[in-house]
Amino acid sequence: MNNINYIKDIRSLVGNQNIILNFAGGVLVNNKNEILLQRRSDSKLWGLPGGAMELGETGQKTCEREFLEETGLQVNVKSLLGFTTNFQVTYPNGNQAQCVVIQYIV
Repeated sequence: MNNINYIKDIRSLVGNQNIILNFAGGVLVNNKNEILLQRRSDSKLWGLPGGAMELGETGQKTCEREFLEETGLQVNVKSLLGFTTNFQVTYPNGNQAQCVVIQYIV
């Protein structure tokens, strides 16, 4: 089962109610100490590359897959940067989520 169907299936049961979602992403720094950012398609805000975990996927694999999907760059996780569990979001469609976000250095 892929992640999009997993989240759609949950949303079909709970609607816009607040749910917990897991995300992973990474920080890529070049030799000028510049950090790679991307513009999000849903909110148009700038952020770090990353996305939702798929069932059975590790945080590290999520980070690497999302980097490739979103930037075209193949990266390897070097180390854990940190994580947060108190990030609350309301998406443009009204869906609410508490996000567990794991960030890596890639």
